[in-house]
Parts: sequence; structure tokens; C-alpha cells
Amino acid sequence: AAQTGAVAVARHAQPYEIKAGEAPPPPPATWEGPNYGGAEGESNGIMSILALVKEDIEADIAKADSDEQEAQSSFEKEKGELEASITAAEATISQYEGEQATQDQTVVDKTGERATETTALEGTMKQIEALKPGCDYFLVNYIARAHKRQVEMDGLRKAKAILQGGKFA
Repeated sequence: AAQTGAVAVARHAQPYEIKAGEAPPPPPATWEGPNYGGAEGESNGIMSILALVKEDIEADIAKADSDEQEAQSSFEKEKGELEASITAAEATISQYEGEQATQDQTVVDKTGERATETTALEGTMKQIEALKPGCDYFLVNYIARAHKRQVEMDGLRKAKAILQGGKFA
């Protein structure tokens, strides 16, 4: 006869074999000795276990409260330090922005001064360019004028000598 899996498992689970029509073997003894005292230590055992569980829970709650207070104080300390750091950083930023505004104003002022100086320089250069033909005239005509001046001076000396009674041939 083929057995299914469930029947085979059930068969192996029983330590003894039951035959059809026979009574099962007697159950094993539950206690030894004729005086059964009952469950004497169990109520203390359960109560002590529950007391231990209660103490553990109370200890966990106390530890959690302590940790929470420690975390809160640490948080407050960190928060204060960060707020002080933020305030210092904002003050530094404000200072740098003031310095930047000052430097920007200096740039604007220097640009204006440069424009003024450039205008003055251009005016001076125009005056120099206007005077240049006169300078070029003296530079180009100097030798001819020096020669004419020498001739004129010789003529004046000769005229003076004639007036003083000198004779020239």
C-alpha cells in the first residue's frame, strides 16, 4: 500500500506502534513519589520574573530620560555655539561688504580722477602740438638765422668804427 507524505510523517512521530484493536500503552509517570505538593515555587517565580521585567523597564525608562536630558543639554550647547558662530560670520560678512563698498567707491573716485587727468593731459598735448611748428621753425632756421645775426653784428661793428673815425676799404 502506498502511503502519502502526511501519513508517513505521522507514523514516524509516534515512538511506538499502534495495532488495530489493541489498547495503547499506559502514559508515562508525571511525577515520582506518592506526595504531590503542587506548583509551589511557580507563583514566586512568575512574580519575580514580572518584577525583574518591571525593574528592567523602569531602568530603561530612567536611562532613556537621562539620555534625553543629556542629548537636550548637548543640543542646547551646540545650538548656542552655532548661533555664536553664525553671528560672528554675519559680522565678518558685513565688515567685508563695507570694505568692498569702500573699495568700489575708491575705484569710482580713481576712475573719475583718471578721466580728469586724461582730459588735462590731452589739453597739454594739444598745446604742445600747437607750439610745435614754432619750435620746428627755430630748429630748421637756426643756422640761417645765426649766420644772418653774425653778418648783422659785423655790420654794426663796422658802422660803429666808421662813426668813430675809422676807414675801411
